[in-house]
Amino acid sequence: MKEQLKYNIEELKKTATRTSLLYSDDRVMFSFLKDLYFKLETIENIIELENELHLTEVGEAIKEIYNKDTELTHIEINLQVRPIKLEKKKSIINGKLYL
Repeated sequence: MKEQLKYNIEELKKTATRTSLLYSDDRVMFSFLKDLYFKLETIENIIELENELHLTEVGEAIKEIYNKDTELTHIEINLQVRPIKLEKKKSIINGKLYL
């Protein structure tokens, strides 16, 4: 499925590039196609990031915990991304996700 998505995105990027050459003298159309190409690249990068970090599994675990406990208000996730060299440094991301 992900390979098919990547293929389709690549084909759309090629089409956007070819079409932007045809409409290079039309500023509005050229700008639209340039924006389309950028958004396709962003989607492609998000898919790659999801492949690297396995965010789908994290999301499924959150849903499973959420469905088990109806009183649950917070879920904390702690991910170590590198070995600790001198001291533990962390970044905190807070958000609200109502399922």
